[in-house]
Amino acid sequence: GSETAVCGTRCSMAPLVGEPVQIIDGKVGQFYNEDIRNLEMQKGEWTDHILNDCFHDPFALLLSCCCPCFITYQVLERTGPVDTHCSQWAGRFGGMKYIMAFAALFLFAVFFAGYLPSYPPGCKDTPLRRPGSAHEQRMSSKFQFDSCKFKSGDVLTQILGIVLAFEMLRGVRMKVNVTKESDGMTFAKSICCPMVFFPICCIIPYPFFLAQVHRHVETLQGFKPAKGVGYNPVYANNTSNTNVPVYANTVNTNVPTNAPIVEGTVVELQNVASSGN
Repeated sequence: GSETAVCGTRCSMAPLVGEPVQIIDGKVGQFYNEDIRNLEMQKGEWTDHILNDCFHDPFALLLSCCCPCFITYQVLERTGPVDTHCSQWAGRFGGMKYIMAFAALFLFAVFFAGYLPSYPPGCKDTPLRRPGSAHEQRMSSKFQFDSCKFKSGDVLTQILGIVLAFEMLRGVRMKVNVTKESDGMTFAKSICCPMVFFPICCIIPYPFFLAQVHRHVETLQGFKPAKGVGYNPVYANNTSNTNVPVYANTVNTNVPTNAPIVEGTVVELQNVASSGN
């Protein structure tokens, strides 16, 4: 009878110790609660603000700036495969398929983008000495920079990168039912503006948006506690203290401020066969 801990009004949770478990086509963590997830999805908006709450997880924001592929992969692993405009012929995109697409884009940028036309014609990235005799060249320390003002390969790589980011984040947005944001707004927030002195990094708005999506999915899938929800200790099978959320739709005001929080425990929703089991 005490093996199942009831949470909320419509679900039951059985504590299981171990790694995050697979549910449908995504993963959930130790704070997962179906009522909380459904409530957040019914709101149709992100759980926090793109800028006001960006420093709640500074490490995720840093990775979103300098290694967005890792954060995007983690988000897709949490949610499971998502739909894109290419799903009809390429299938849904999950974490591994995204990494393959990102790797293909990286290889294109390194090995093939440089062969595409640039302006002015014949331009190079290396400095060229001014024409003249060998003696004049030795006496002069000036160089002529015939640098490229426009590289179609770099521009194409940037466009493809933005499209890839947009398609992944749009798919996540639709899967978690953020209906109050349009495709146009998602695309605008997916634009990456590379840093001038460190081009591999990206500045606003894309990394802030990616970090916001990451925080939302972490809360929705139970890898982080939901805001305004208390967690009570539940004892099951005579094991050590196992904590699960007990209030789904309201703030738990009965939990003491020093109440323990879920740690090292994974929960999976399942039906209660009988209250006497």
